[in-house]
Amino acid sequence: MRFHEYEVGTVYVTPKVVVSLEEIIAFAERYDPQYFHVDAEKAKSGLFKGIVASGMHSVALLNAEWVKMGYFGDDILGGLGIEVSWSRPVYPGDEIYGEFQIAEKVKSPGGNTGLVTVQLTGKKSDDKPFSQASMRVLVRV
Repeated sequence: MRFHEYEVGTVYVTPKVVVSLEEIIAFAERYDPQYFHVDAEKAKSGLFKGIVASGMHSVALLNAEWVKMGYFGDDILGGLGIEVSWSRPVYPGDEIYGEFQIAEKVKSPGGNTGLVTVQLTGKKSDDKPFSQASMRVLVRV
């Protein structure tokens, strides 16, 4: 989609995905090898009482679903930043999905690109949020 096709306020909902223990460990071993992501025995005595997904893993999963939906496609020029927070953990077997809302759009001074701000709310199958993110993306006009 090009800049002019995004409408502020529009919400896109991704398909649901189930987060597996194997995926959690594989992602964490490579990118976030903290004990509560990779060591089941040690994680039992931690804050979450078991293995949980890395927050970056959960956001990456939802971003992948969003990209597969095709709303960025070839008109995206790149991401310019992300601010993210997590309010509760994602456990193995949790089913998650994302709500991506177009929050703002600003045309560049030159007029051939635009900045689109997308608000992501990551939710579990109980429809309650587990994360929030604000992403800024440069797109073709």
